[in-house]
Amino acid sequence: MITLDTTTKKLQVVLDSAKATNDCPWTTSYTDITTTTWIGGASDGVTNGLSAVDIVTAPSALVQRRMDTISVFNADTDQISLSVLLNDNNTTRIIWKGILLSGDVLQYADDRGFFVTDSYGQIKQVSRVQGIQGQQGLQGTNPGVQGLQGIPGYVGLDGVQGQQGLQGTNPGVQGPKGLTGDIGVQGYQGQQGNQGVQGNQGSQGNQGLQGNQGLQGSGIQGSQGNQGNQGLQGNQGNQGNQGNQGNQGNQGLQGNQGNQGNQGLQGNQGNQGNQGLQGNQGVQGNQGNQGWQGNQGNQGNQGWQGNQGLQGNQGLQGNQGQQGNQGYQGDKGLQGNQGNQGNQGLQGNQGLQGSQGIQGFIGVQGNQGNQGQQGTQGTDNGLNQAQVLARTSYRGIILDTTTRKLQLVLDATETTTVLPFVTGYVDYGTGFVPGASNGVTSGTTPVNAVGYPGVSTTREVKMLSVFNADSVAASVSVLYYDTGTTRIVWKGALSVGDCLQYADTTGFYVTNSTGQIKETAWIPGSIGLTKQATIDFGATPVESATFTISDPNVTTQSKIFGGIAYVAPSGKDLDELEFDSFALYFAPGAGVITLFARSLEGYVSDKFIISYTASAS
Repeated sequence: MITLDTTTKKLQVVLDSAKATNDCPWTTSYTDITTTTWIGGASDGVTNGLSAVDIVTAPSALVQRRMDTISVFNADTDQISLSVLLNDNNTTRIIWKGILLSGDVLQYADDRGFFVTDSYGQIKQVSRVQGIQGQQGLQGTNPGVQGLQGIPGYVGLDGVQGQQGLQGTNPGVQGPKGLTGDIGVQGYQGQQGNQGVQGNQGSQGNQGLQGNQGLQGSGIQGSQGNQGNQGLQGNQGNQGNQGNQGNQGNQGLQGNQGNQGNQGLQGNQGNQGNQGLQGNQGVQGNQGNQGWQGNQGNQGNQGWQGNQGLQGNQGLQGNQGQQGNQGYQGDKGLQGNQGNQGNQGLQGNQGLQGSQGIQGFIGVQGNQGNQGQQGTQGTDNGLNQAQVLARTSYRGIILDTTTRKLQLVLDATETTTVLPFVTGYVDYGTGFVPGASNGVTSGTTPVNAVGYPGVSTTREVKMLSVFNADSVAASVSVLYYDTGTTRIVWKGALSVGDCLQYADTTGFYVTNSTGQIKETAWIPGSIGLTKQATIDFGATPVESATFTISDPNVTTQSKIFGGIAYVAPSGKDLDELEFDSFALYFAPGAGVITLFARSLEGYVSDKFIISYTASAS
């Protein structure tokens, strides 16, 4: 509670710099209290840059002026640094100071204190940063100290690898396995023989009925026939027999491993020799030259593609040709002995756990205000005790003259449905008279939410509720009208199903379609506000596109990140979004974001909604 209790105290607002484009409107409500009376009052105006402006003047003698509400709307095109000052006989004290982004509203309510809502009506919360966690300390010696890991033993030299034996016929007898001796030096790797020439691929016949699968012979697989010309595609016919596959050349001996020379043509693959005994693992020899690679057989010409006919029934698959015999596999050499592994050393002590970082400071809670004095109980025709207690201080928005009222207006015409509103207020005059009003918005034309009070009557607004029943988001402004001059008390964007609410004890806030209060986490020194925008690739599918998004809070130094929101735009279902993924690239500018979007799943069209966050620098 803020109280001005002497004739030298007043409240002021001042900016740290001149305006960029627009002054910022403000409104205030207060209660003047004496030992016998309580009178509500209000004032309104605009900021004046570096010059302090009186928002609540000093009270008269023997009067306590108690603040009920303060509202300052940043109508400028750039962020501002605003201070609320207590001026006591020209000595100023800062009560509140902070940065308001374009579209933010600074609010003060008697029971809540100062808080800020963003252009979406969400209460901005400060994220507390946890302190740095200390290093993990040493672990105690329980169950004991483990020593250092021992040095691993030497690995024996590779043994000489013998020639690989011939591969037997399938299912021929596998040659005898060599003796397993000591693992010794690994022999030089023999030269790799030339690879045999691959036979020509046989012509592909018309696809016909699929015959039975032939027996798998034991003979050598023949050369593959040339591929015939592709004929006209009509009804799918029978599939012809597959030609024989050419002989596979012998694999040559593998020579010593030496310097790798230039890679040339690969020759025929020679026979694979017998694999010798593998001795102790020793030094690996130089790699030998790689053999020449044989020429690849010619591929038959592809025939002309005929006109596509009606697709008939699929014919039976023809018989599969016989597969040649597999050669003998030689004996595998002996593997050398593996060196001994050293003993594992003792494990060192685990360090002590470091101290936990310091948690950020929580702001000091202001002192609770003094409780007002209990008023005198009235006569039977006057106010009862409960009414007197309720009137010891105004808390809501005050309309104290016959020229002041509250209005609602939208930035654009409703799309399908007008927005309903309900208000409640109390008139203080000769009596204590509650009142209410209701209605609907009318697009860009202001409508009266709370009308003028009567003569010698102070009207205190206790509650206000505006529900977005439209099919799209709506930008709503609450206006304080004073003899033809309007001041923005609150402004923000309401998503579909959101409800703007005002209570005299808490100020303005927004609840979503599930009834939860919408709050925005905000890190000091950065914007940190998550917003949404719609991008439209158009009706013709494209792979990528560039978009421009207007955002007055973005500067050329902003850091931006974002992604596709799991929100279905108009005309789409959520399951359609599950098949699309994008690479998004954000480039900040002065009040704009350039977005390059590229689809990772092919061509896309139509609208998508993106969510993004932009920092101040």
